[in-house]
Amino acid sequence: MRKLKKILAILTCALMGFTLAACSSKNKINEDALDAYAKAATNITKMKSAAYDMKLLVDADDMDMHAKVTMDGTYNAEKKLQLALHLQLTKKYFDSVVPAAGELNDYDRETLKEFADVKAEVEKLLDVFKFRDAQKEAMNLARIGNKYLADTEPWKLAKTDMERVATILHISLQLVANLAIAFEPFLPFSSEKLRKMLNMDSFDWAELGHTDLLPAGHQLGTPELLFEKIEDDVIQAQVDKLLATKKANEAATYKANPIKPTIAFEDFEKLDIRVGTVLECEAVPKMKKLLKFKIADGLENRTIVSGIAQHYKPEELVGKQVLFIANLAPRQFKNGLVSEGMILSAENYDGSLAVTSLLKEVKPGSEVK
Repeated sequence: MRKLKKILAILTCALMGFTLAACSSKNKINEDALDAYAKAATNITKMKSAAYDMKLLVDADDMDMHAKVTMDGTYNAEKKLQLALHLQLTKKYFDSVVPAAGELNDYDRETLKEFADVKAEVEKLLDVFKFRDAQKEAMNLARIGNKYLADTEPWKLAKTDMERVATILHISLQLVANLAIAFEPFLPFSSEKLRKMLNMDSFDWAELGHTDLLPAGHQLGTPELLFEKIEDDVIQAQVDKLLATKKANEAATYKANPIKPTIAFEDFEKLDIRVGTVLECEAVPKMKKLLKFKIADGLENRTIVSGIAQHYKPEELVGKQVLFIANLAPRQFKNGLVSEGMILSAENYDGSLAVTSLLKEVKPGSEVK
């Protein structure tokens, strides 16, 4: 059972875009983190079939992209929802006690209905294992809360209509309490922290969408930042880590392409492969893939244009000796450049190109035999 929980936890981390740093330390699985994610995965998503989770595969491209979105979006979600502002305003005007709601207007009722509908939509998406869509739907609570607070502007009304301020903050706090439940499958630790700020001793998923989670007179906890701000360099470090893992996996499973059909030795002899020394190398304007070479070939200097600009800086190649096909028919490009040969490069498993070179220097124009 514990092994299954670990599997569910890891899949939950990956599919929902949790940062891998939260689940691991120096590539070792953190048992406490896994237990928490496993609990969220099993309780909320109601995994109906143990066999199904074996079919959940995660693509590395998808993982690193979604990890970036989630890490960046987590902090932005707090900014959009302005959690601290909800609680700070309640602390300022009502000593951190949930105020009673007065008479509701049409906009209040419309807002209450909007976030009351979230539960059904989130559950529907979780039941069909659309975790990312379910997460986005839960995030809609942030959008609703941000719009409601911005539209009603309770800080302005505080000078003239405290009864209206009480109603606005009562509704806002109900929304925050719903968010503390809705985020449980996706951000269990942050949800727990938010519930402590709201002084919610317990919660029930079935209560999601209710508009009376925090009764009037309920004492709130101390407001604080829910998420630590994650800077761009931290996000990039996580993305780079995932990309490195992806490349390592590709390298481990690499298999060379099949050998091409056999050719006669006479056909090979038709190719005149020579050694050339790079005298000059420069980027070709308006053609980002091309480098223009001036090659010493032992006879006359020649120009060769090669599509390796994305793999080398021009200055890296000046003075190097390279192998090139000397008797290839000249090729003219749209900009008028003419390439008199082809520099030979090897394509690595990841698509990167490495120019072929020699173990020791020889005279330009030396033939490859």
